[in-house]
Amino acid sequence: MDSIPIILQHRGHWDDNSSYVNFQVCGLLIPTNCNYSNLVGMICNELNLQPQLTSMKIEYQVKDGYSPFNIVDDLQLMFYLELKKREEDFTMYPLCLTTEIKNIQPRSFSTWSEITTDDLCVEVAHTEDVASNLFYENMVEGSKEIVADYMDYAELVCGQMVDISTEATSEDEIYKDKETLQIVLSHYALNNNFQYIVQKSCKKEYLVACIDKNFKWMLRASRNGKTNQFIIRRFIDTHTCALEIRFKSQRQATTSIIADVIKHKFTNIKTSYSFADIIRDMKHDHNVQVKYIKAWRSKEKALEMVRGNATESYIELYLYLYMLEITNPGSIIELKLNDNRCFLYVFVAFNASIKGWTHCIPIVVAGTFLKSAYGGTLLVTATQDAGGKTFPLAFCVVDSENDESCEWFFIKFRQSYGIREGMTIVSDRHERIIKGASKVYPEVPHVFFIFHLLSNIKSKFKKNSKKIKDAFFSAANAYIVKKFEYHMKELDKVDRRVQLFLQEVGYEKWAKRIANLVQKWSYSNRNTANATSTRLTTKFEEILKKNYLYSVDLTVHPTNHILF
Repeated sequence: MDSIPIILQHRGHWDDNSSYVNFQVCGLLIPTNCNYSNLVGMICNELNLQPQLTSMKIEYQVKDGYSPFNIVDDLQLMFYLELKKREEDFTMYPLCLTTEIKNIQPRSFSTWSEITTDDLCVEVAHTEDVASNLFYENMVEGSKEIVADYMDYAELVCGQMVDISTEATSEDEIYKDKETLQIVLSHYALNNNFQYIVQKSCKKEYLVACIDKNFKWMLRASRNGKTNQFIIRRFIDTHTCALEIRFKSQRQATTSIIADVIKHKFTNIKTSYSFADIIRDMKHDHNVQVKYIKAWRSKEKALEMVRGNATESYIELYLYLYMLEITNPGSIIELKLNDNRCFLYVFVAFNASIKGWTHCIPIVVAGTFLKSAYGGTLLVTATQDAGGKTFPLAFCVVDSENDESCEWFFIKFRQSYGIREGMTIVSDRHERIIKGASKVYPEVPHVFFIFHLLSNIKSKFKKNSKKIKDAFFSAANAYIVKKFEYHMKELDKVDRRVQLFLQEVGYEKWAKRIANLVQKWSYSNRNTANATSTRLTTKFEEILKKNYLYSVDLTVHPTNHILF
């Protein structure tokens, strides 16, 4: 089915010049046979809108200054799609979305139950049935009432009014609640380098003034009727206090505010943002001196804002595993609890990995690592595909790296992947992994990473580490026995104890064995591929040549959320 790339502009408004301004942008792929109701559903899904609570107006302009066309039914959408088909520039005719909250009467009160845990213990009857039952109960509970009462509806409306990053700049500005107003004021003070004190704070009123009593800056806000909204009633935005008072310190730069400022730094899990970076950026961007302990606490809060906390993650584990099984049919997923019905192990092997295993090199790399507030260990297995890229196989979270957990992990791995000819297990020489693998896979050889061996050598024999490293790597990568013996003699000249240590480990367990296996696997598959290949005819060779010459001068641009 053909699709048309559409640019959707939203959260903006039309000005007096018939221009849609102050908007945000996202991209959609609309099928050519899309109808109006499907378009509305796609927009609601993309922007997380609730159609029961939101009325939307979908418009577009054919030329600057023209009155916008309004799409309200299938015929007008069909006209728009035909217009897009005839335009090569996909940025032309973007959809402009205007939304309003529907006037819905509040319903009667309803009781919402919260999930609670005691030391992360979850009372369950049967492990296999809990995920689906809990998911169903939550879905039913969430769909009982769209708006539970008038106060919930007021909060929904207020949530659309002011973003936390918005500066308090004028009177009569409305905020969701007092907490939101406090956060906005703290950001405002931080960005404008001044301080204030709270003179009055209660459920109905919030009054702040300049830290210097001799100057006029002040802000007073009060509650809007019986709702949780707070409206700025009076705002004197005049700073005449001395520089030493404004810049001496910053009482509004609390750990929560700093966390809110830096949280965007942690949206990418690969980002490295240290405490020194926080101290530097706060000084450079906001003229605020931050001590190390405050930077540490701010980072912890920022990480929790972006990624949540461990307790909530354990609570959501049942729902997550259920959705994994629904969206990845054929996957092997198992959760195990201890006698107290507390989390013990979880194993996940995706169906795509199970199917792809037969087309990868028969090497299983077992690794362990996990950082969490509740400890535990993450066991990971991976292999290498035909392109030389890492191919994940299975993931398992256990309480600790002990005999029982490692054996359970390899049992589940064998149930998922079985055994293959020429299969080899590679690990970091951890005793528990070696013991668990030998019990479940007694017929499979177990070898070690040369990098872990080198790390062990360096910790045992600290002198001449550079010379040991060069000689050891040369011996490990030698394919000929004579070269191996030569480099081992060179290693013996550096430190005789190293060779004795490597003999105890076993020469046959070095990673050079993997290199031989990879070479054998690649050679076998290359011969199979060559046996099935045929030479193209002259006609198709000319077509390929023509296409190649045409594409040589083309420039490849990376994709983004609009162009792909």
